[in-house]
Amino acid sequence: MRYSMATRFRLRTLLLPALLSALGGWAEGGTRPVRTFGLGDVQQLAISSDGRHMATAGPAGAFLWDRQAGTVRHRFEEHGWRVSAIAFSPDGEVLVSASDDRLIRAWDVESGTARGTFAGHRGEILGLAFAPDGRSFASASADNTARIWAVESGELLQTVEVRGAFMHAAVFTPEGDRLVTAATAPTDRIRLWDLGSGTTIRTFDTPAWHVPALGFVRGGYLVSAGDDLQVRVWDLETGEFIRALSGATLGMVDLIASPDLPTVTVGCSDGRVIQWDAETGEVRHELSGPFLAALGEIPGGGRIMTAGTDNLLREWDLETGVNPRTLPGHSTSLTLGVGFSPDGSQVLSGGGEAAVRLWDGATGELVRTFQGHGGGTATVAFTADGRRVLTTRGAPQPMAQVWNAQTGELERDFSWPTGWPLCAALSRDGGQLVTGAQDGRVRLWDVATGQVLQNLAGPAAWVTAVAISPDRTRLAAGGSTAQPQVNLWELPGGRLLHTFELEAGSVKAWPFPAMR
Repeated sequence: MRYSMATRFRLRTLLLPALLSALGGWAEGGTRPVRTFGLGDVQQLAISSDGRHMATAGPAGAFLWDRQAGTVRHRFEEHGWRVSAIAFSPDGEVLVSASDDRLIRAWDVESGTARGTFAGHRGEILGLAFAPDGRSFASASADNTARIWAVESGELLQTVEVRGAFMHAAVFTPEGDRLVTAATAPTDRIRLWDLGSGTTIRTFDTPAWHVPALGFVRGGYLVSAGDDLQVRVWDLETGEFIRALSGATLGMVDLIASPDLPTVTVGCSDGRVIQWDAETGEVRHELSGPFLAALGEIPGGGRIMTAGTDNLLREWDLETGVNPRTLPGHSTSLTLGVGFSPDGSQVLSGGGEAAVRLWDGATGELVRTFQGHGGGTATVAFTADGRRVLTTRGAPQPMAQVWNAQTGELERDFSWPTGWPLCAALSRDGGQLVTGAQDGRVRLWDVATGQVLQNLAGPAAWVTAVAISPDRTRLAAGGSTAQPQVNLWELPGGRLLHTFELEAGSVKAWPFPAMR
C-alpha cells in the first residue's frame, strides 16, 4: 500500500529561465519547461499486478517503466509539482498520480495518455488506493478528508472526514464495500467507514500517533504500520487487537500486504526489510540494504523492488537476501549548477548527489556521467573549448576536479586541507582555476601542473563567488557575511586593488565583462 509521509523533507529542482530560453523558450502559458533532464529524486514506487510495469515518482513527476527492460516508457510531468502518491488499478491498465498541485490525474498505462483529472482536495494528497473492482479509487489528504472517485466519469462518490486530522492512508476492504482510514487524530485514529452512508462503523484503538500505511492479509485481517515501529494485526469485524509484529527499526516507509496471503512486509528507512507471518507473528525473511524511500512487491512471490535514497531501484530475492538487479535513472532534485557546452549542444548538471551528468540538449538523453562523491558538487562548467568539465567535491577531502568531457575520465584533482568548496571558475583559456571555500580562502591554480599560484584571504568566512578576468590580470571573489563584500586582486602578484561593499545579501556571482 502506498503513502507519503507529510513530514518528509522535500526539495524541488529549480530550472533557471535562462536555461529554458536557451533550449527554445517557454512552453505555452510560460509555466512549463520545453525539456527536462533526468527523473529527479525517487520518493514513490508502485508495481502493476502483472509485474510488467513499474511506476516511480518524486519532485520531477511520475514515470512509467517497462520493469523487465528497466527502461522508462512514459514521463508524466503535467502536474508541474512534486508527485506525492501513485497507484495502479487492479488490472494494471490505469495509473493514478497525486501531486502538490492538489490534483489527481489518471493515465492510460499502454499509451501514456491522460484519462482524467480529479479536483477537490484542499490539502496535500498523502495516499491513493483502488477498490478491488478497479472502478473507483480512494484518496487520503491533509485536508482532513478521504474521498472516493469514479475512474471513468471522474465523479466524486463519497467524502469521509475526521476534523482537525491529516488523513495519511485509506484502503478498501477486500469486498470493496467499506473503507479503512488512518489519521493523526487525538483518538480513534484508525476508522472503518460505511461507504453508503459515510459514517464510522468502528474504530481501532492504536497507541501509535502516526499510522502511515494500512493493508489486509489473508482472513480479512487489517494490518497497520505505526510510528512506534509496531505493525499491528486487527480483527476487522470486532475491532479487536490480535497481535503486534515487532522488529522494525527507524521509520517504516512502506507496507506490502495482500488479502490472499498471510504475510506482511515493511521497509524501514535505514534499509531493513522485514516480512512476517501475520497469523503466527514469526519473522519469515529479513534483509538489509541502503536507506529506503519506497517499497513495492513483484507479483509471483518472493521478490520486491526498493527505491533507495541514493535514487537507485533494486530488485531483491527475499529468500536469499540477494540483490540481482539494480536500475539507475533517477537523479537528484537538488540541482546546484548547470552549464552549456560552447556549441550549445550539451547540458551539464550537478548538485546534491555523487554524479554530475552530461545530457544531449536536443533529446534530453543522458550522454555521460562523471562519478564524484556523495556530498555532491557546488559547481559545474565546461572549458571554453568544450574538451573538459569542471566539478567540485567536499568529502572525504575538499577539491575541484577537471574531467575529460569526451571520455569521462578524471584528469586532475585540485585539493586543499579543509573547507567545503562553495564555488569554482576557470579562466577563459582554461589555463587557470580559482576556487572558493568555507575556510575563507581563495585559491588560484595552474590547471596544467595542479600547483597553487595564489592562496588569498577571502572577503568572508564563506567564499561564495569567484571569477577570473578574460585576460587573466584580475581575480574577484565575493562572500556571505552580515556585510557582504567583493575583493578585486591584481594578477599575477595577488595585490588587493579594491574592496566593494554591498548593502545586503550574499554574493552569488561576479562575472567580468568580455574583453574587446
